[in-house]
Amino acid sequence: YHRTDSTRVSDVGISIAREYIDENFGHDYFYPRHWGEGGAHECIRPTHPWDVEELRSMMLAGQIQRLTRDHLRLYELIFKRFMASQMRPAQVEVSKFEVIPVLENGELPTPKVEKEEITSILRDGFNLMTPIEVYYLKEGTFRVVEQEEFTDEEGNKLEEHSDSAMKIYKLVPLAYPYTQGSLIEEMKKRGIGRPSTYAQIVQKLLDRGYVIERKNFLFPTKLGKEVYNYLIRLKEAEKFVKEEFTRILEELMDKIERGEVYYIDVLKDLYWEVLRIEKLKGNK
Repeated sequence: YHRTDSTRVSDVGISIAREYIDENFGHDYFYPRHWGEGGAHECIRPTHPWDVEELRSMMLAGQIQRLTRDHLRLYELIFKRFMASQMRPAQVEVSKFEVIPVLENGELPTPKVEKEEITSILRDGFNLMTPIEVYYLKEGTFRVVEQEEFTDEEGNKLEEHSDSAMKIYKLVPLAYPYTQGSLIEEMKKRGIGRPSTYAQIVQKLLDRGYVIERKNFLFPTKLGKEVYNYLIRLKEAEKFVKEEFTRILEELMDKIERGEVYYIDVLKDLYWEVLRIEKLKGNK
């Protein structure tokens, strides 16, 4: 009944889940639950142990009527949620983070942030059907400066994989965010830009919303990350978004200024390269 507010699963529903889970994951993953008692209706659930891929195959074979993309998406949502409800719990590691912004010369005048995140999956369960979001600390971005033994909340030492084990780390980043000044210094080292354009380049990133400035530090925005990821995936424009291209162009400009290279030749090369990209995009 599509307007039901019941979460109850009948024995028939459980048998459907058993058939699918046993076949696709193994009997160890089957963890039957009724999720309620009585009532005229049960939960919204699939009537057969067919996932969305099997439905597509049956459609192609003419065994069932064709369904729209929205039908399939809705069915997949219901199917996965139901099957996950009949699978064993997942065992996860939950980490509590206390993030305190600091600099080498002391703390920043910014409130600390406390949060809890799942940082690893110790034993798979329903997450094989409905994935759990896992927060990973990227290796190479932090340095451990302090580490304490596995203990319980009273400080007693525990085995590493005990259900209530606690391990405390103090991490510091290997690099701090750029300020405008430190970013310009880095641009000079890498040969990006010229003295007259350093500040303009940084300001352009701010104006377009690719980065924001907080307490003199520069941070990439969601928009900035999306634009960057789009450009590095765009093979036709790969050459233009690399540091090496900027450096070569700066060298060519210096050679033009010294009369070693004719500027028309440089412009022609750039023009034909851009034109080639436009043609490639137009053919897609």
